[in-house]
Amino acid sequence: MIANNKVKLIGMTLVRVLTGVILFKFSLEMFSKDTMSGYIQWLGDIHFPFASKMAYVGKIAEMVGGLSLILGLFVRWTGIPVMITMVVITFVMGEGSITDTSFLILLLSIVFFCTGAGSISLDQIVKHKKASPLVILLVVLWTQLYG
Repeated sequence: MIANNKVKLIGMTLVRVLTGVILFKFSLEMFSKDTMSGYIQWLGDIHFPFASKMAYVGKIAEMVGGLSLILGLFVRWTGIPVMITMVVITFVMGEGSITDTSFLILLLSIVFFCTGAGSISLDQIVKHKKASPLVILLVVLWTQLYG
């Protein structure tokens, strides 16, 4: 039974982190003028309000949500804008196609919103150590860069 729980913890952590990597990768499109012009045009064509601003808001939601999932920090809070972004991408821009990556990320965002980041996360460290999330994040980044 203990081994089974460890497998679940590791499995959910891998799914969370890989979902974060995928989201973060998609967010980097905001640095491509051509790609963003296409998204802005697409949103404009469907008469989406504030098309140029909303294209960037969606990409920022992907970036923050991706980093949050990778680190396991504030997963529930950052999941809300990610879910909204994925609903727009899936059901407005994608015309309801549930075979797209955006729908899968929407489902996974719902799962992590409901379950939280899990035991292997910065959220757990903050919860048990009573340390500031910012301090923990800085320690982790420092360790990764200079450790």
